[in-house]
Amino acid sequence: MMSNEKLRPYIFAFLAFCVLSSKHIIIYNEEILVAITFFAFVYFVYRYFGQTIQESLDERSQGIRQELESFFVLKKTALEEVVQEHKRVAALTQALQNLAKFTASQVQKTCVTGNATLKSVVAQDMLRKLSTLAQSSGSLQTQWQARMAQSQLARVLLKVQKSPQSGPSNRVMIRQALSRLKTS
Repeated sequence: MMSNEKLRPYIFAFLAFCVLSSKHIIIYNEEILVAITFFAFVYFVYRYFGQTIQESLDERSQGIRQELESFFVLKKTALEEVVQEHKRVAALTQALQNLAKFTASQVQKTCVTGNATLKSVVAQDMLRKLSTLAQSSGSLQTQWQARMAQSQLARVLLKVQKSPQSGPSNRVMIRQALSRLKTS
């Protein structure tokens, strides 16, 4: 139970309130009644449920703090994963650049080698064809010379046959033909 010392301020406040309201110092209108009711509600809730409300708010504060810490841990983990992914992408970009440089250099080397090989193959083909032509022209030249000799001989014989039988001129022509055959 409450002692007189504890009740004394409440009794004094109640009596003061009664005197002030009987002398019409405090007029009861809507605003005053709402304000008095609100302050009375706050006081009684604080007085009787203050410890319970404080414990509830402390528990809620702890729960919010734990949720916030777990959120920060998850956020930190996610950011670390993003950093790792970014590093992998950066390394991949560097690897792709190196691969592009290597590929370009290999293509350039292959082009140079291909050009040299092509020139060599073309030169060998030309040499082979020229040697074939040289060999064939040698045999053709001898055949041509033989045919020319035969045709000259045939012409001389034809002229001798067509010409009237003059003895010394035919002999001169035959000698000239023989001398031409010897020189060619």
